[in-house]
This record gives sequence, structure tokens and C-alpha cells, in this order.
Amino acid sequence: LPLTSTQPDLHSGAGRGFLQNNSDHDFWSFEAQAGDKLILAAETPGNPANSGLYYTLYNPAGTQLWADYAANNGVLQSPPLNLTTSGVFTVRITYNHGYYAEHRIRVSLYRNGLPVETEANNSLAAANPLAFTTNGNNRAAVIAGYTQLPSDLDYFNLGVIEAGQTVFLGTRQPATSPLAPVVSLYNAANIYQNEAGSGRPSDGVAEVQIEQTGTY
Repeated sequence: LPLTSTQPDLHSGAGRGFLQNNSDHDFWSFEAQAGDKLILAAETPGNPANSGLYYTLYNPAGTQLWADYAANNGVLQSPPLNLTTSGVFTVRITYNHGYYAEHRIRVSLYRNGLPVETEANNSLAAANPLAFTTNGNNRAAVIAGYTQLPSDLDYFNLGVIEAGQTVFLGTRQPATSPLAPVVSLYNAANIYQNEAGSGRPSDGVAEVQIEQTGTY
């Protein structure tokens, strides 16, 4: 499975396969480095019921590292998996539910300590905290995420921000991604914070001037 990188410290690749019967197994291999974080994602076209397959990850020595069934509709997203060795890793895909048709798989590697989201972070209460670095009067944080379905929402906790400060939100994505991201800022009461000036509420950037100290 060829992996490419168009964003710093993110390497990803995808493939399509087809299971013909219950004796058919698909294997995908990819190279990774010790210290990488891996997220394995998969789906079946159209997400029909009873299409979830079984996925197993092996390290370069052939030892099983992780395995799980996809959801009934074929959707799978592994937790971030910490890889401790370098070499060629393998994913095995086997039948389940008697589903014999196309499946799709994506491997994402996060390198050099790039943080990555942990599901489920699809609500205010489950927001992933961000780790900020300080440079003078500025603080900045970066985190990687994965959007699989149109209904997906990812929440991130910025911590306490004081009144008078300005929050800038932005996104970037792999060159081949068709995603049109939307970012918004909410306070602890789940109230949307209006963007400054003529900022639009439905794109991948935002500038918000904080009027009340609190958690956002």
C-alpha cells in the first residue's frame, strides 16, 4: 500500500479490495517507523447493513498487534496504535456477515509526535484537549483528525481563554482529500461564538474575539 505525504508528519494511503467468498482473504502491507501512531480506517461502498468485515494488523515479525470487527455498516476506525518497531506491517481482511463485495481501506501514520484525535470526541463533553506551545504572547496547538462520514463531528478543548484574546482556527488536509472542512468555536455552555468582522461561519478558518473568560 503506497503511502504519500503532503502535510507535515502525516503519511497516508488507501486501497480497494474485493472478497469473493469465505475462503478469500485480502492482505495489505505498508512501511512504518518505530514511534509512528497508526490509525486504520475502512468502509464498504454505500455502507449497506451486514457489511462489516474483520481486520487484523500484524507487525513486521508477524505478531498480531490489533484486531476488530467493523461496524455493521462496514465502517471502521481504529484507536491510535503506537508502533514500536520499524518495517513492513500487514493488514488482513476477512469475511463477516456473508458480505462478498468491495471494501476500502486507509492507513494513516502520524510521525514525530504529531498528536491525533481519540474517538469518540463527537460532543462537547468528550472533546479532546489540545497541548499548546507558547511563543511570546502567542499560543499554538495542532492536532490531526479523521472525518469518515458526513455526520462526523470532532470536538477539541482549547482550555481557559481570557477575555480580550483572539482565537484563530484553521485546517489543512492531504492534497487528495475532497473534504470541505468547517470550524466553529463554542463556549462551555455549547453556545456558538460569532466570528469577527465579515467572517463566514461555514468554512475551514475562523477568527473569534473572546469577550468572556472561560473554557472554549
